[in-house]
Amino acid sequence: SRRRRSLDDRGRQGDRRRLVVGVHPDPGRRHCDAAERQRDSAGLHPQGGGRARRRASAPRRGTGIFGRNDASGYEPSYSNGRIINTTQLPSCLNVTIEHTTTNTFPVQIILDFGSTGCVANDGHSRKGKIIITYSNRLLYPGATATAAFQDFYIDSTFIENWSTLKISNIGTQDKLQFQVDIDTRLSEATGNYSEWHSSKTTKQTLGSITSSPLDDVFAIEGSATGKVRRSDIIVAWEAQVTKPLVKKFSCHWISDGTVSIRRANLSSNSQWVGTLDYGYRYGNCDNRALLKINGVNHEITLR
Repeated sequence: SRRRRSLDDRGRQGDRRRLVVGVHPDPGRRHCDAAERQRDSAGLHPQGGGRARRRASAPRRGTGIFGRNDASGYEPSYSNGRIINTTQLPSCLNVTIEHTTTNTFPVQIILDFGSTGCVANDGHSRKGKIIITYSNRLLYPGATATAAFQDFYIDSTFIENWSTLKISNIGTQDKLQFQVDIDTRLSEATGNYSEWHSSKTTKQTLGSITSSPLDDVFAIEGSATGKVRRSDIIVAWEAQVTKPLVKKFSCHWISDGTVSIRRANLSSNSQWVGTLDYGYRYGNCDNRALLKINGVNHEITLR
């Protein structure tokens, strides 16, 4: 059956379990249903979650292209935990929810921005489709949610049709743990592109026994490979989390952990290996990190 409605009919305010996922991880965000997390380049709430998004008083940070880094312009109204104000969604967006069998999983959400598209409140134009398929609610172990793209553009950047983002619940009822697999390429009309393939796990390490998300802490591990083309130059790279990244719900930023980044096919002791250290300021909650390249330290500001 086709219907425009909320995916999650449960409306259970007592279920306080959270999950967090992301390509460039932002585990501080409470997860209610995968549709919101599959926002990807769409950068908006697809009306697929059981509860409303986190309030604007807790802005998101560091989500990369698979998520908006500014929640302004999408402040929702709340009724029983659901969004009831959809007037700020892009005018061209059409949301379709399809069930194989009425009110049961699997379920598919289609975010259709049309062939012409429109500009959303964040100032970016979108057109094409994002198609999200759920095997079950992501809070259930073994459940998956997969986002695919069909002729989708954000501004002039094309998300290749073979791109996918898959979230898998690999934890238990007592311990939240999720795997996020990304395969994508962002292409420009000039022939330039950025491509990466990423596999990361996010697990909750603190806060699971309380109902409040404020004491939640998450650890992210994993690796990624990719390549970037600029004009006639193509550079391949590899990245590895060498110390688990720590993300506290109460902090906008990753506060600890290290990532090793290097050009592909180089030895581990090559001078072109870089290290990004999020915890060099003793794990404090701030937007500072230390990037070390060729033995030279550079303090950088996270955005």
